[in-house]
Amino acid sequence: MTIDVINKENKKVGTLALPAGVFSVKWNPELVHQIVTAHLANKRNTVAHVKTRGEVAGGGRKPWRQKHTGRARHGSTRSPIWSGGGTTHGPRNDRDFSKKTNKKMRQAALYSALSKKLADKQLIIVDDFNFGSEKTKQYAAFFKYFFKKPTSALIVVGKEKKSAFLGARNIPGISVIATPSVNTYECMAHKFIFIEKDAVLNIKKSEA
Repeated sequence: MTIDVINKENKKVGTLALPAGVFSVKWNPELVHQIVTAHLANKRNTVAHVKTRGEVAGGGRKPWRQKHTGRARHGSTRSPIWSGGGTTHGPRNDRDFSKKTNKKMRQAALYSALSKKLADKQLIIVDDFNFGSEKTKQYAAFFKYFFKKPTSALIVVGKEKKSAFLGARNIPGISVIATPSVNTYECMAHKFIFIEKDAVLNIKKSEA
């Protein structure tokens, strides 16, 4: 399987043979959904935290005696039914939302997502993303060749390129990622994927 390689002027400069094991994989929506869900769960930051009745300060003394007051019996002012008391069933920062997925699952989902993008003609191979400077206008001009209106796109570079990260970071909907960090979630979160020519073979070696 071969695909055209373009330059920054959107002109064909050659062709590239794509690895069939990466870009010709059957679409597996169930696996992709599982990996994306796990990715989001593992990124979840448990910040919200409430105190239970045992953690709220005070309330050690019984508010009033048990009997013969005409009022309901209570043992502590820190009961959840009291104002200023503890909270029942509230969010806790010690809760673990992480989901375990093994490397083969992540890799298979990534290859399935890339193959789907290629089949839908939403995957483009670029000769080099080094445009000579870090100016945002150069990268904005590049995307105007492909999009008439703003859309989301993921740029995959072979290695950390400061110019690409700085040049594209201010363009809405555009994200840049190096090959070792490419994952299924980023591929599915963006409509188009632009892969640098040198990064194609490195995708198979990534951890997914």
